[in-house]
Amino acid sequence: MTFKSLFITIVLFYSFVAHSQQNSLPYKIDLQDVEGNIINSSDILLDTKYTLIEFWSYGCKPCIVQLNGFSTHKEEFDKRDVRIIAISQFEWDQKDADRMTKLGIEAYFDFTGKYFKKNAKFLQSSIPLTVIYDINGDKIFTKTGAPVVLKGMDPNAPDYTQKVSDAMLNNPSLLDLDIAKYLDILNN
Repeated sequence: MTFKSLFITIVLFYSFVAHSQQNSLPYKIDLQDVEGNIINSSDILLDTKYTLIEFWSYGCKPCIVQLNGFSTHKEEFDKRDVRIIAISQFEWDQKDADRMTKLGIEAYFDFTGKYFKKNAKFLQSSIPLTVIYDINGDKIFTKTGAPVVLKGMDPNAPDYTQKVSDAMLNNPSLLDLDIAKYLDILNN
């Protein structure tokens, strides 16, 4: 092993150890909260068993359905010690900030646009994007799209998929978050 490769190995090892002891998000994104405070995402500590991060946008109906679902089922997430954080690519006005506060979801927007610009191609077709970390900062789940169910309809019905698509376009209030998908992950 050469001196150079030994040096690189040592630097990488200490970087990993420093990050794992920090218990913070592995992103370095400048964020603004609903009160206008600017923080860096690396300052958001992973102080719960799980941290669920939802990357979303205001014009994205599946995103709104999913955020409403997280709010509706907040008690289930709280029982499992899950902190829910929503990160938007767009700045909100006071009405939007009040809405996020009412939902009871910790909300931020990507103040500099750095993360969304860097990952624009991926995120355009991938929001909502849900990422779940454990308390050690290990990513345990990543999902694009919103796993939703149509309230009061059998998922095995022949026209179920079409009805879900129609509801998403015309009446998202008929949809709910498929909470079972998340609880399966969090119960393991």
